[in-house]
Amino acid sequence: WYQRRVREAVVSTQSTGVSRDRGWGVWELATHSLLSSTPKSHARIIWDCAWFNDKSFATVSRDKTLKVWHPDSNYTSWSLAAEKTFACPATAIDISGYHDNDRHSEIIAVALDNTIALLKRESDTLVDIAMISLRTCLQINTIKWRPVGWCLKMETSSPDISPFVLMITRYLLSV
Repeated sequence: WYQRRVREAVVSTQSTGVSRDRGWGVWELATHSLLSSTPKSHARIIWDCAWFNDKSFATVSRDKTLKVWHPDSNYTSWSLAAEKTFACPATAIDISGYHDNDRHSEIIAVALDNTIALLKRESDTLVDIAMISLRTCLQINTIKWRPVGWCLKMETSSPDISPFVLMITRYLLSV
């Protein structure tokens, strides 16, 4: 199993890994045991993955899709809960929680070669917020959200440019 990217869950004892063979796996960190895997969950290489706070996770792929996977009640298997198709291959993802009118929400940043799609998840629906175009000729390979006061700071990297940083106020996310 060649792993392209490994991410540890935010609020659990699990991690997920994605690979070039179009599959993903979820491991129990304490025992290093494989809990669940889906060998051909995408049509092309899976570039990245990220966890939501409710023990769901998302994968993005060269096949131009973002897929959200929900666990069963025992957290031993995951099934496809939502899917979004883009015009370009999806190369990186990160998810950050924030409070929206006294309820917890999550914002998703997806790199689409040289564009960033911002979405939020409402139940099992992925809602578009904005598209941000960057002037770069190579793909974005990393996105990271960081909470900074009342803002969310998004940092990206690409092989051909210095890091791109974007600050988004939480007020704008609730509009």
